[in-house]
Amino acid sequence: MKTTYTPHHVIQDTVSVNSHGKGITINLRKDIHLQTETYGSKRTGLTNRQNLASDILELRVLLKNNGYDRSVFNAQLNELIKQNKVLGGFEK
Repeated sequence: MKTTYTPHHVIQDTVSVNSHGKGITINLRKDIHLQTETYGSKRTGLTNRQNLASDILELRVLLKNNGYDRSVFNAQLNELIKQNKVLGGFEK
């Protein structure tokens, strides 16, 4: 069986303050992407900072539970945080 990957927006594209399609993504195995809270639904009522924190916490759990090495995914998630901060949209 071939493993397929799909881009996952961190922060979800539909709630990000950035233009549609301009947000930061991470490629996830499709089966992991289907397990994310925001797959097929919209998280509302949070700031960009809160959405980013929720996404990062969720991804840490999902990746750990799916056998990924913590040192590898922590480095990648730290890069996601850095890129989101550079992109902007965060209150002080």
